[in-house]
Amino acid sequence: MQDMMNDLIKKMDLSIRMLLHTDKKYLAFYLSYQKQKLERIIAGRPYVLCSYYFPSELTSMFDTEFLYIERIVGLAVSSNIMKGKERPIFTNDICSYHNAFVDLIENNIIPKPQFIMALSYPCHDAKMLCEYLHSRYNIPLYIISGQNYERELKKGFHILKERYSLCQNINETVEFSNQAVTLKKEIDRYRLKYPGIMKSDEMLKIFTLENDFGSREAVDMLKLVLKTIKDKTLQHSYPDSLRILWMGLIPLYDNSILSHIEKCFPCTFVYEEMWMFGHYFLTEDNFFENLSSKIRTSLFYHTRDRIERLLTVVKETKAELIINFSQRNCSFLPPKIKEIEAAFAKEGLVLKNLDADVVRGGFERETLVEAIRDFGVKRKNYDNNAFR
Repeated sequence: MQDMMNDLIKKMDLSIRMLLHTDKKYLAFYLSYQKQKLERIIAGRPYVLCSYYFPSELTSMFDTEFLYIERIVGLAVSSNIMKGKERPIFTNDICSYHNAFVDLIENNIIPKPQFIMALSYPCHDAKMLCEYLHSRYNIPLYIISGQNYERELKKGFHILKERYSLCQNINETVEFSNQAVTLKKEIDRYRLKYPGIMKSDEMLKIFTLENDFGSREAVDMLKLVLKTIKDKTLQHSYPDSLRILWMGLIPLYDNSILSHIEKCFPCTFVYEEMWMFGHYFLTEDNFFENLSSKIRTSLFYHTRDRIERLLTVVKETKAELIINFSQRNCSFLPPKIKEIEAAFAKEGLVLKNLDADVVRGGFERETLVEAIRDFGVKRKNYDNNAFR
């Protein structure tokens, strides 16, 4: 099974070399950083497994590797190294992201983690996965329950400090994190001012950059994204087409689907819900309190706040249609969609919900085309032939 990981590394290397000759050098940088991390892990360097909202500011401080579940699964599935190999470990009801990660472990495609750090928020399935790995392989596990984030994060920091040496201090981490926030805010300012200036599926390929805040790499990456956007403004024209806000993920097995749709039909994807992160500044004096507040103010923590933030983006981008790509068997997002749909309806907005599995396959492009066609013909009086 080592051959599969080597295959992934080779595919990443090929993609990096190709991207360096395009206007997507930020993607090359992102893949290069991930490739180097995987190469070190394959070579035997220990790593800590993390669930999505475990603060990257903490992981940035320690001299070991950290892997986030969603990121490594995204790389593995999109590179096609896992096709036909995934199987459920608990029941078919658990999120396929977490089934896929266990498959990576149990088929020895990646080594087992040395330690696991997990949050109960927002994903119950991620917590189940971490508990499963702890039970099956006796891997030490620390779970942050959310009863007192500040106290639990401090404890998590000291647990890591007992096992690994520090590679940067709190002051340096705060500085890198705040630089990243400043850059992200500037990127968002441009993207809202120039809707569609960046391809949505390209942004969705790098939204896990959120798990690098606190590191120098996140700052360097965001500088490249910002430079790319500034260069594009010189030739940008405002889209004279149906503007769409995208919620949720995209199929990992068809991760250029939105760009393909834009080439074929009169529509522009102007922004992505998963890119709505990274606006919280930290201070050295209140570091753990700030990290606690950052979690509690994150996008999915309060549905009402999430709705207000989505409505703000809709207003600023003049989006006319919202499409939610709902990950099947997700334990926390689908139950909220009815509330969001009702809130949008009060504002005269239409939300189309597409139920699919971003990991296992099976989603057809025609399903997305039909959702756009239905809105375009009924609400915008577009010619039906424009969507063929």
